[in-house]
Amino acid sequence: ILPEPGNFILDDVEKWHDVIKAPSLEGIDWEKVVKDGMDGLYKMGYNREDSALSYNMHAGYFQDFVAFMGFENGLCALYEEPEEVKALMDYICDWYTEVEEHILDILKPDCIDLMDDVSTWRAPFISEQMYHDIFLPCHDREAKLARDRGMRITMHCCGEAAEFIDDWLSIGVSGWDPAQL
Repeated sequence: ILPEPGNFILDDVEKWHDVIKAPSLEGIDWEKVVKDGMDGLYKMGYNREDSALSYNMHAGYFQDFVAFMGFENGLCALYEEPEEVKALMDYICDWYTEVEEHILDILKPDCIDLMDDVSTWRAPFISEQMYHDIFLPCHDREAKLARDRGMRITMHCCGEAAEFIDDWLSIGVSGWDPAQL
């Protein structure tokens, strides 16, 4: 969902309902989606007998948000209209988790990988409280799908994100990728 440079689709977070529209999932042949995806992996040499299968749905809620608004406008919106941002993240999470409900039981991956690059090499872009209030609930909803299925959960988050480790542990994350500091 990355826009072309400088052409962001959302300039006012209070108007996200008019701009952000999740695609319909009606009529999707989920078995075929999974089969086609796995066929692609097999063609590249993947062998499920000797390799774990890890599933990832998207680049992250924070990443989606700043892709919609741009980095600076997104950060301003997080501070000025946190409830609207949270509502948008919940809407996106509803769609992602609906897709995952279909995919996970067919695919049966060994691990689910959550992602969200919320940090630079030296510090987070947002406060620990903001992450906890706005983004963690979405990560937790996805992690619950894995927990309910006995799957391992990892988190990809570049940068200095040690502040978030306790939150990740609280939702069942057992690995951090990458842990560069």
